[in-house]
Amino acid sequence: MRVTAFITLVQGVRNLKISHLLSSSLVGIDVQPRAIRLVHVRKRRREFILESAVSRELAAGIVADGRIREWELFAEILTSLVHDHDLSGMTASISLPVSLVRMQCLSVPAGISDTLIEAEIKYQIERDFPGMTESLCIDFSVSGQRENESLDVFFIAARKEYLEQYVNCINSAGLRVKIVDIDVCALTRLFSYCPEMMMMQGEVCAIVVVSDDIVSLIIYSERGILHHQDWEAGIGADLLTQVKTRMQIFFASRRDIVVHKLAIYCKNAVQQAPVSHFHGVMSSRICHPDLSSIIKFGTRVQFDSGSEIFSGFLVACGVAMREAPVW
Repeated sequence: MRVTAFITLVQGVRNLKISHLLSSSLVGIDVQPRAIRLVHVRKRRREFILESAVSRELAAGIVADGRIREWELFAEILTSLVHDHDLSGMTASISLPVSLVRMQCLSVPAGISDTLIEAEIKYQIERDFPGMTESLCIDFSVSGQRENESLDVFFIAARKEYLEQYVNCINSAGLRVKIVDIDVCALTRLFSYCPEMMMMQGEVCAIVVVSDDIVSLIIYSERGILHHQDWEAGIGADLLTQVKTRMQIFFASRRDIVVHKLAIYCKNAVQQAPVSHFHGVMSSRICHPDLSSIIKFGTRVQFDSGSEIFSGFLVACGVAMREAPVW
């Protein structure tokens, strides 16, 4: 098994350190089974400007099981979107569905080098998947104080062959890929900018997002993603009861975890959850974040934050808000 860094694949240099400077303008790309969505987001001081948001429906079979299957058709559609909306030559950030990556938290001794951290990640993967011969791309983040006895490492691994093909496809359509992200990480990033969801040290947060009839539940901390689950909402389904049941199952298996904040994002007012609905499951603060406080809409965008259409662009926006390395 060969291991390569995500940023190595995109940049051409071996450097996993992410700069704290933000690229002032990024195109975020989100590919779903039924549609591809692109946003152009510009950073201005402490707010984000959504300059444009475009999408195109995808025929059945172009994307299946989280993977692009018909590359030529996909490339043709993407190229048309990029050129029709004057996005050619712009820097892009792309997302992978969480189903195509391996995510895990592990502890390592304080003071360990990045090289040894990569070796430990490789060992963990080889132990879990003995005999694996495919080349992988990895990225990781370290949390905790370096002077402590141990550090928490959150790592992500993806198959290099598919990721290379994905990046090359986006580049050939006229964009310049510099960032590879994960859809669930993009959503947590987006909501972390909301004042109600700002994470304090040691806190665990959860978000529930309803988009395209899919419900996503994500539980996370500063260590990384602790739990994620997607399911179809179903016609006339009681979404709040579904969420409550799934959280009860999770807490039954992880009694050491307490969720301090819960955000529910859904444009259907009927599905707005009162705090009392989750009594007996969690005592956390529940909010319905207003994303218009962090994302301003440019004149070319034909909808606002109160539109159901906007909910389909959440992952793309979160991807475009990623901190970008500068070179």
